[in-house]
Parts: sequence; structure tokens; C-alpha cells
Amino acid sequence: MYDNTVHRDYVKTEMEYRLGRIRADIAGRRQRRALSRRHADTWPDDAGDVTSPRAR
Repeated sequence: MYDNTVHRDYVKTEMEYRLGRIRADIAGRRQRRALSRRHADTWPDDAGDVTSPRAR
């Protein structure tokens, strides 16, 4: 009985940990994607010409 309880608690804790990591990973990817899209909107038309003084 005790062994089953310990095993169940371990599995539950492990699953909660992994689900938390998965959620954090997905949130981080969404944030990076949003930041890269925002950055792309302000980037010059010619990405190679970063020092161009002309305004968009």
C-alpha cells in the first residue's frame, strides 16, 4: 500500500513538473515569435543596409 502511494505521488509530481516546463516553453516561444515580428516591422527594407540614414 505504502509503495503504491509513494509511486503515485512521484508520478503526479513528475507530471506536474513536466507540464509546467512544457507550458513555459510554449510561452517563451510565443514571446520570442512576437518580439521577432515586432522587430521585423521596424527593420529596414534592405536587411543588409543597417546603417542607412533614410527613414522608412
